[in-house]
Amino acid sequence: MIRHLYLLRHGDADHDGAPTWRTDSERPLTRDGRARMAIQAQAMKKLDIAIEVIVTSPYRRARETAEAVAGAYRLEDRMVESDLLEPGAA
Repeated sequence: MIRHLYLLRHGDADHDGAPTWRTDSERPLTRDGRARMAIQAQAMKKLDIAIEVIVTSPYRRARETAEAVAGAYRLEDRMVESDLLEPGAA
């Protein structure tokens, strides 16, 4: 069986001038970013893109993006967070 690896960049993240997060890793998706990712996840599903597992970095915006895809595919229990996907890891 041929397996495919899909890389998905996180949705639009908050760039507010008065941040409420302590580090860049805590920066969330914007409301529009969350909405667009939900639409994109549904589009992926309609295209019959098969997903078995979702691996995400621990960064909040990446997790929120992964959660949108996991929700569309009902794969919440197949989502894995890996520190190896942090900038500078490996």
